[in-house]
Amino acid sequence: MANPPPPQTPGPGSGLVLPILALAPSRIGNLDLTPPQIPDRGPTPAPSIPLVPPISDLPPPAPHFFLVPLTPDPQPPACLRPGWARGVCRDPRGPTHPPPPQEEENQCLAETVRELQAEARRQRAAVRCELETGRWLRAQRAELERYLRETETEQLGRGGCIAQRRCHLEELSGAVRDLSLRTQTLRVSSRSLAPRVAEAQQEAELRCCCTRTRGGARPGLCPTPAMLPLLFMALSLTPAAGGGISCYDDNGQPVDWFVAYKLPHHSPGQGLRYHYLDARRGDWVSGRALINSSQGALGTTLRQLYQAATTGDAMAYVLYNDQPPRANTSISTRFAASHGHTKGVVLLDGTQGLWLVHSAPHFPPPTATTFAWPPTASRFGQTFLCITFPYASFQDIGQQLLVNQPLVYDSSVGGAFAQDLPDLALAASMKPVKAPPWNRSVTLPSLGGAPFLSLAKHRRFHDDLYSGWLAAALGDTLLVESWRDGPGDLPSNCSGPGPQVLNVAHVAFPDMPAFATTQDHSKWAVADTAAWACVADTNRNRGEEQRGGGAVCLPHRPLWKAFRGLVQDYDPCP
Repeated sequence: MANPPPPQTPGPGSGLVLPILALAPSRIGNLDLTPPQIPDRGPTPAPSIPLVPPISDLPPPAPHFFLVPLTPDPQPPACLRPGWARGVCRDPRGPTHPPPPQEEENQCLAETVRELQAEARRQRAAVRCELETGRWLRAQRAELERYLRETETEQLGRGGCIAQRRCHLEELSGAVRDLSLRTQTLRVSSRSLAPRVAEAQQEAELRCCCTRTRGGARPGLCPTPAMLPLLFMALSLTPAAGGGISCYDDNGQPVDWFVAYKLPHHSPGQGLRYHYLDARRGDWVSGRALINSSQGALGTTLRQLYQAATTGDAMAYVLYNDQPPRANTSISTRFAASHGHTKGVVLLDGTQGLWLVHSAPHFPPPTATTFAWPPTASRFGQTFLCITFPYASFQDIGQQLLVNQPLVYDSSVGGAFAQDLPDLALAASMKPVKAPPWNRSVTLPSLGGAPFLSLAKHRRFHDDLYSGWLAAALGDTLLVESWRDGPGDLPSNCSGPGPQVLNVAHVAFPDMPAFATTQDHSKWAVADTAAWACVADTNRNRGEEQRGGGAVCLPHRPLWKAFRGLVQDYDPCP
């Protein structure tokens, strides 16, 4: 029997090439990802199977692929010939070179299939490990963000600890991005093994002519490369909001939040026109109706209050205003001055509700009447911010109102509402706060997930809301519009190491003449460069340093851009 001709090294034109993965870890934790070596079964040379190099030996960028000619293994198994890389275990050199015994070749192919299957299982295990690590890191990041929010409220203006933790959060975010890159690399590696396993399985089945028993994990129980995009998509999904008490837009549709800015009397419409924007649109548009209409955003939203009071539907509400409707003549001016300079409406049912923060005096009417606009609120500009919140958020809102000490002129928080939301019930009964802290801030996600920041100060805070707290909380120069047409108005503040607070002098909407702050009773603030905008209920006044009040802010670039564009000019520091 003639000796077989010596093996030939495939040349550049032979087409015998395999992809080599340039980036894959050799070990994750205690998991060894190094593929097993194919056992020595004879002297006949054949191309070797490329192995996955350790990640520590390669630079960190994304994986690269190269096509290189295969070189013969010095001691390959006897059954492997140059044609094996194409999934065919036969000698391409023709009948002059007799093939190895059929049984030995089938045994070799079966062993190769088992080794490739084991390598695929190791790759799947590595992907599972990376996914678990990614979930853990995301949970850690969420916990760190929560801790940062709480810490910011306790250490505002007291040091650089917050900046250090933000750096830590950025490092953690970088680790998550790096983990995603490594997961993508392993996903590509798993996909590259799949065709090789399928080819070897098909060849072994054809040669063995027998039924292969499938073992290992059942399909669907372990994540495969094809399932990874679905897993990441599932992590990003958020549940849809349900029905219930809600803010309504100018078209009568539920909306997560909206802002309405009533124009002064000197503008067209005799002080009843308003401009509007909401969560779905970030630029100012003219209101659909007049501010006193029950068909506009404000009227449609408050219609729920008067309808529920008439039908007896289960709901809770708190109406508060330092200038209550004039029907409440039993409230003395001195009594009103002892409470916070704050105005608003809280309305909820058993699933969700709304919080309306505004600046209009004598508004809205008590629930024993119907929706109406007071003529005394038409002369000057006014602002309204309505936010839809989930039910659980109203306990925090109640705590904010306790700090503010609002003057409540109509309320109903009883039964299950009082049990679930005890602080809201205390605020409705105007229970005084007798112990510090004298200011409180909390992040209140809306029903749609917008991260509103509520800041409330007590009269014992003894400082201006804006220069004494809000500017430092937002970390930027603050432009403030508030009522400044009386004694005790505060000038722009540029003293101290903190951010400046500048009084807005004139406000101008697009295609409308500007109006002075003495014509505007609204209360809002906007950061100079940071994307923060706030609607408030207290003025920059020495007398109001000794009264409760607050602001609700949102880091939202379209809202910030809309308010920042209203600033025509401002008063420089003295």
